[in-house]
Amino acid sequence: MLVEKPVALTADEVQRMLDARPAGAVAACCSSRFRSTETAARATEMVASGELGPVRRLTCTALGAPPKKLDGTGPLYLYKPNWGGLGTLGEWGCYDLDFLLGICGWSLEPKRVLADVRYLPDVYAKKHPPLNEAEVQVSAKVTFEGGAVLDYRRANYFAGEPRDEWAIECEGGTLALSMIPKAPQLTIHRYGDEGIESSVEVEGPEAWGTILGGPVLDFAGAILDDRPPRTDVEQALTVQRITDEIYASAKCANATEC
Repeated sequence: MLVEKPVALTADEVQRMLDARPAGAVAACCSSRFRSTETAARATEMVASGELGPVRRLTCTALGAPPKKLDGTGPLYLYKPNWGGLGTLGEWGCYDLDFLLGICGWSLEPKRVLADVRYLPDVYAKKHPPLNEAEVQVSAKVTFEGGAVLDYRRANYFAGEPRDEWAIECEGGTLALSMIPKAPQLTIHRYGDEGIESSVEVEGPEAWGTILGGPVLDFAGAILDDRPPRTDVEQALTVQRITDEIYASAKCANATEC
């Protein structure tokens, strides 16, 4: 079973999928597609080897401008009927979380989430009222067992310079990554005796064909080679649980009681 992203609308739905899965069946989620690249493979290798020390902080800052032509058709989660209540977090957050947590070997266990979401700015809502009440901006801090943290920010309709930055900060240095095709794709910054020493590990840009076709090839390989897929449904459940907690925390922050 190969499931497109997001794996489901809630963690309860994912759990039901797991409960219904036949014994021995291969089940994977396409949220893994951005880990089909040389960038992700090299970063995963470096984290697993411990050459930069323990992971201390994960960061994602992905801020995009509104569409230049506002016609009430995109993004789909605002204008497609019955989208499911998920906004930019549902559309892109599963990729961001899968990318960072997967590179870390799925070793980080989420402990606490504090979050905020924002909706379509009035200037756009008045011009093209959305069909679905879904967020276009999300900010979250996730604390993991052992003390590592995730600082997360993703926004559409952002009033400012666009940014696309992912990073894994370790005790001995930082892996500066680009999840999307961009040069350089992976730069390593190490603490040295004379300051920070930086080197490009993967120049890039990666190919979109590799990214888009990655989950299918990985799924077929998992079946043929009798190995786990890059992201199985249990790991997709971890992503969905964090997603659920982000929405719950944001709802609580805006309520008088929680």
